[in-house]
Amino acid sequence: MIITNEHNLPGYFVELLNKQYPPKPGRISVTDLIAPPLIRHLKVQHWDELAEDVADRLWMFLGTMGHAVMEKTDLENALAEEKLEIKISDAWTLVGKFDRLKDGCLVDFKFTTVWSYVFGDKPEWESQMNVYAWMLRQTGFDVKQLVIDAIYRDWSKRKAHEDNYPPIPFARTCLPMWPAADAAEYIDYRLTLHLNPAMHPCTPEEMWEKPTQYAVMKPGRKSAVRVLDTEDEAKARAESEGKGCFVQERPGERTRCKDYCPVRAVCPNNIYRENDRENDRENDRENDNGVADKTHGAAAA
Repeated sequence: MIITNEHNLPGYFVELLNKQYPPKPGRISVTDLIAPPLIRHLKVQHWDELAEDVADRLWMFLGTMGHAVMEKTDLENALAEEKLEIKISDAWTLVGKFDRLKDGCLVDFKFTTVWSYVFGDKPEWESQMNVYAWMLRQTGFDVKQLVIDAIYRDWSKRKAHEDNYPPIPFARTCLPMWPAADAAEYIDYRLTLHLNPAMHPCTPEEMWEKPTQYAVMKPGRKSAVRVLDTEDEAKARAESEGKGCFVQERPGERTRCKDYCPVRAVCPNNIYRENDRENDRENDRENDNGVADKTHGAAAA
């Protein structure tokens, strides 16, 4: 993977955030296990072609610093940042590094957006923590509780008094613990998907898909009167609101595919790839025209 620096960030950021390792055949991390199989598959196929700008990895820098401190500090004699490696079958070895374990309480530190609090914890957090718990049990450790300690990087003090907003930039959440048999079944199921990744395109949930919606708007008002799922419902509501009301379409999108997927540039199912290619072609045409203008001006002089 190529790490670019399009915004000319200081070189130490590039050095610190340039550590990327390609997936290895037969070895799968907990993060890759719970992620869409197609992403890992395309990483394996196109690793040398993939590119990411260091500016898009800055939040990772915060997490890296936090975990480095945890690893080097004696946190009440807890186990911290320990690597686990479990051979599942002849085809797979599962690897991962958990954050903290003490007295049966498994803790994962998340440096995340406040929206994780507003909209509720992410399902992948529950899956991740239960996989780690299963791995720890396989190596002789007892896990009794699963905890997320979240630090909200974009927390605002001005909003702290609002409903459904964290009063401080931190929250502790206890996650449900699965029975050992359920965790083992989940791991086997996910590994089966990863054996045939091309046969399993990303689900709408995995693409973070938002459906198209229709907003009923009133002249002179910035916010919508109502946002509805169908155009017919929206038109009926606009008519009932009176003269001047109109319907504004809010197109849906696949947020992960558009902006966040690490393999979006090579994914055959990414509906935004053609738009990206057209933008690249337009930029090339503009650059060519600029060069031609300069050349023409020099010749005329």
